Amino acid sequence: MSDIPRSRLFSARALSSLALLSLVSCLSINDIPDGLSILTIVSGNNQNIPAGTAAAEPLEVLALDQSATPMQNVVVIWAITQGGGTLSTATSTTGENGTAEVSYTAPATTGPVSITASAQDLVVTFTLTVVAPPTG
Repeated sequence: MSDIPRSRLFSARALSSLALLSLVSCLSINDIPDGLSILTIVSGNNQNIPAGTAAAEPLEVLALDQSATPMQNVVVIWAITQGGGTLSTATSTTGENGTAEVSYTAPATTGPVSITASAQDLVVTFTLTVVAPPTG
């Protein structure tokens, strides 16, 4: 680079920056392809579940694109990351309404449970509590 005069090097950098700026300014938000932008919890979070029983509500998520349109056929991966219990499936796929769900059954022991739902690079966490079953 020492063979190139500084004035020409500056001019080349300035032209490169202007070309990039021109390209970016030609794009609009509509030129970006729609993809999964939001994964959010719909229902099933913060439940207290008696030990050894199924949760009253399924764990349900909603997948949306950048325009907040529900996305169909998004694969959601479910995992218990804290505590125990069982899930009805390890993966589920969103339907026409953009939702996917899984059923959860609590273990025999009480305590906190965390379950993640992930799709592409998005993750949400459900927080549940396994409580002692009612006596009597």
